[in-house]
Amino acid sequence: MVSTRTPGQAALHHAKAKWQVCFRASVAYKRLPDSLSQSFHATTVTTQGKPGREGTLERLGDERFMAKASCPTLRPVATKRFSHNDSAIDSKKRKAWQSPLRRTMGNPKQPIQVRAPSASPLKQSSLTFAPSTLSSLATVAGTAEPEYGPEAITSVAKDAETTPFTEIGRDGLAWEAPDVTSVETKTFYLMADSGEAAMLQAIYSNVASLRVTCQFVSKVFYRGTDKAPLWCSDELTNVDYSDDKTCFYADNLAIELSEDAGSYTIKSMTNENALINITISRKTPAFVVGKDGRTLYGTDPENPWGNMRHAFWPRCVAEGTITTSEGPIDFKGKAFFVHALQGMKPHHAAARWNFVDFQGKDYSALIMEFTTPPSYASTTVNVGAIVKDDKIVYAGCTNTATHVTTTTDSDNDWPTPDTVKYTWSGKTTGGEALEASMEGGIDKCLDRVDVMAEVPGFVKSIIAAAAGTKPYVYHYSPKTPLSLKLKIGDKEIEDKGDFYCEASFIC
Repeated sequence: MVSTRTPGQAALHHAKAKWQVCFRASVAYKRLPDSLSQSFHATTVTTQGKPGREGTLERLGDERFMAKASCPTLRPVATKRFSHNDSAIDSKKRKAWQSPLRRTMGNPKQPIQVRAPSASPLKQSSLTFAPSTLSSLATVAGTAEPEYGPEAITSVAKDAETTPFTEIGRDGLAWEAPDVTSVETKTFYLMADSGEAAMLQAIYSNVASLRVTCQFVSKVFYRGTDKAPLWCSDELTNVDYSDDKTCFYADNLAIELSEDAGSYTIKSMTNENALINITISRKTPAFVVGKDGRTLYGTDPENPWGNMRHAFWPRCVAEGTITTSEGPIDFKGKAFFVHALQGMKPHHAAARWNFVDFQGKDYSALIMEFTTPPSYASTTVNVGAIVKDDKIVYAGCTNTATHVTTTTDSDNDWPTPDTVKYTWSGKTTGGEALEASMEGGIDKCLDRVDVMAEVPGFVKSIIAAAAGTKPYVYHYSPKTPLSLKLKIGDKEIEDKGDFYCEASFIC
């Protein structure tokens, strides 16, 4: 029989089969508590056949599980030993054990079904509050704050005066997952050699400890064309972390930090429209600006009621693919990573954002800037860096992001940028004076996200209390990239490369 699939459909079908029906099970094994180590065997099964065929794991006797295939291509690929000694596991540990495994093992006294993911995974809207922060929609809930004044915010710039930046190791990349209202994200920006760009983001969102949600968002930009971006946003289930909280797992998703803390691997089947298998490796040290990267909110810095933190991998290389309905996209190229935490209501922490990611032949440059609402005296905090190859040249807070010319968006009255200017100023790590700038037009935006249009009904009733909140996010990557111009000591340098920026307006 001759196949009627298009090349793109065939590639997607092949990718699904290759990804294996037991993706969840293989991820679950990596999340097993150390105490589960003795009595039982389970065999992970996979299929190289058509997605949707099922295998069954059945208990045989008192101590073993084995795979029974309903199709001839089903075969074991991995074995993991773990215990099921009820008397030795307290109820909390038993619950943690059962949760990640229940799709793989289920009740030990019953057969377990292993099947391919649903063809239509649950799609859930998400909200972009800031560059690198596509947060859960519910987090915008809350009423306006009083005007505390400038004394109620302690900018990271204060630390940066004496400690411009601090390199961080594995522990500095751990998820904090606060038990108070907060939004935490890990975001990966990709710039493919072939021209496409992409953003991948995992989001943890907590609303007053009443509702905790996690999402995975992917967006592919077809730069240089009129093609609309591919946007996928899916609520996650059965979320879990590695013991040190540096790796993130959920059904059909694994984001893993390597043992040497030098690379992240992102594998996702959360949405059939974007099957992701990407590895990002850093070329420069991971760092935060200041001592710990935190801006504190509250009149007592020793007991803040909120905080903002960013950690960066400013220059990375990427490899791997994102497979869409049209086929795989090779994302070999440059990349950037940021770990962000907004430890309070996002629209109370920041009213506007600017984000810049420049990846040149020799240099990379970044800016992450936010301006607080009037409740914190409309304070602007700007963290940025210039790196060359594998070295941090400069990092600190003496940077600027300016919208030189703007056009009013008739839908919301926000002054969207047409021409921008970004500057970096300070001392290099070697003590030389540094001045750097990028300036020019940024063309029509790649995408505009009307956050409120994405909000589900149950959240809209909550958001109604947040008067004046009308978040929009604008993405830009001009066809003619801006050049980075530097003066280091007496030496003048110009570097050209890929440029991406975002402008966000919240309230």
